[in-house]
Amino acid sequence: MPKFTVNSFKRWVAAARKTNKTRDKAMERQLKWLQKLKAEDHPAESLIERTMSEVLCHGDISYCCASPKSKTTEGKYCPNRDALLDALGITLTDYEKSKIKMTDVFYDLLKKKGVTK
Repeated sequence: MPKFTVNSFKRWVAAARKTNKTRDKAMERQLKWLQKLKAEDHPAESLIERTMSEVLCHGDISYCCASPKSKTTEGKYCPNRDALLDALGITLTDYEKSKIKMTDVFYDLLKKKGVTK
């Protein structure tokens, strides 16, 4: 499972309350959406989309720049991405595989357009 779960995100929010008042309300809102998503057995697509837009920097997991691993990097740490994956029941390994597949699709597109060989 992801390094950061919804429960560890909750602890992170509690710790932030003591130190950073500015970000406190945004983190509380993100936590509420993560908890709502995790509570659903089969969440509606609209709930998933809304949670992503509230929790992630770019509003969608497919645009997440904090890839756990790729062919060339060790990956980046992102508690928001990891908590979202936990709420959805997706492992980092499965997420990594999907990101690698998307990279392959992108390079196939570059070849098709004649940008690369």
